Amino acid sequence: MGKLVVHDAIGAIDVSGNLIKIRSMNGHLANGTIHVAGVVDASGDQPDYRLDAQVTNAAPARWPAYSMSVGEAVWRTSPPN
Repeated sequence: MGKLVVHDAIGAIDVSGNLIKIRSMNGHLANGTIHVAGVVDASGDQPDYRLDAQVTNAAPARWPAYSMSVGEAVWRTSPPN
């Protein structure tokens, strides 16, 4: 399984104890854009991810040919080395 790379990501979150609310996270993905909002609840044995992601104008040829788990996502603010 590979990684999903989002470039120039910017977002707003709220943290309260073990709960992280992602109010918005936006970035560039596969020549398109991605918007993510949701909640990560880390109060249990395993984190509970509830995310809504919207991808716009991404090039299918540049999209990974595999499924991705949330733990594999990589957010970058500059191109990879």
